[in-house]
Amino acid sequence: MRKISWISLLIFLLAGLGLYMTVVRPFSTEINVVRQLSKAFLEDLQFKDFRASSLYHHALDMDRIDIGRAIEELFLVKPEFMDIMDFRISRAELDSSGGRARVVVTTRYRVLNKHKEPKEADIILYWIRRHPDCPQGASCEGDVCVDEFGTTLYQPEEGVDEERIRRSRDERKDEVRALSEKTYVCDPSLEEKWYMNLDSTLKHKDYR
Repeated sequence: MRKISWISLLIFLLAGLGLYMTVVRPFSTEINVVRQLSKAFLEDLQFKDFRASSLYHHALDMDRIDIGRAIEELFLVKPEFMDIMDFRISRAELDSSGGRARVVVTTRYRVLNKHKEPKEADIILYWIRRHPDCPQGASCEGDVCVDEFGTTLYQPEEGVDEERIRRSRDERKDEVRALSEKTYVCDPSLEEKWYMNLDSTLKHKDYR
């Protein structure tokens, strides 16, 4: 093979390696982030530190869920009787956009005064990348949050129960939601972070 061909091949291989490192390494890094977040969350549950376990949720979602109550609804047992003995990450994966992730955690647990032998169950934790100041699905443009269509988002009126509206079966719920004149203000210099997706994780759902 002529010298020029070897040089061309070398350039092609280096370009391919650079592309691989650019695409794969960030995804690998993000996988490690959500794995560590999932481990930390389960450890907080293991030691019944519900305040710390709520810190994985977006600031706008903090009032949407009570972790202790969620455990009681999911497992039909009071949190203090749930003994999480140990856990391990079985699988972690990102979606094609790199902005959503799910982590399967295999947990060994025992319900005190009920189970003599430990049981094993898989829990799926869902994570999503969001701007720290904006509602889910929104991005920060300028200094305000906008939705997927570029429309400025306004905060709900004070006293409006957003969680009740989300659970409502009224198909016209978006039309009756009372909005204030206050926009969601955001800092465009802040990067998106991983937060637990409460609409998919630890939520008691009615599928009827």
